[in-house]
Amino acid sequence: MLSQQMRIFLRVAECGSFTKASLFEHMTPVAVMKHINAMEYRLGLTLFERSSRGVRLTSAGQSLYEEGLRMQEEEERALARAKAAQERDERTIRVGSSMLNPCTRIMDMVADNRELFSGFRFRVVPYDDNREKILSLISSLGSNIDILVGVFNSKRMQEQASYLVLGSYRLTVSLSKNHRLAGRERIELSDLVVDKF
Repeated sequence: MLSQQMRIFLRVAECGSFTKASLFEHMTPVAVMKHINAMEYRLGLTLFERSSRGVRLTSAGQSLYEEGLRMQEEEERALARAKAAQERDERTIRVGSSMLNPCTRIMDMVADNRELFSGFRFRVVPYDDNREKILSLISSLGSNIDILVGVFNSKRMQEQASYLVLGSYRLTVSLSKNHRLAGRERIELSDLVVDKF
């Protein structure tokens, strides 16, 4: 990684002025000049000729500038390679989980198919299950959460994301022992129409 002094040196060389370089570096012109003075002292080189009109690279400064540009390009390539390696080695998929829509189904699928998912890490991200937040969460998939498991049958939900059917499940209802439907073995949806839960 390039040192702060080297970065400031490259900026001053490009701008031809401590004042102009200071605007890019978000520091005062005096602070920029102090960095350059310290660098020249440490290296034992005069890097700039100073005048009232700005600064100009010396031959030593020009040589260091050209090498600095090469180092900067190599640093950028090295960072890009490191990021690509990390993405290959450690692709993290964030799975949303809540009380009503736990992520157990997808985590079971991952566990059952470990070889398919060997290049991925899965992280469980908890979320709240209220109606307003779920629509916002679905519309922002990919930012904090990548995958949600649950029932997504409203038109608004289906307009905001892509869905894959993982399976179908029996619907169960918990009722009070005193409820008129409590003793039945099977309940149809039409049985629930008159009730308010």
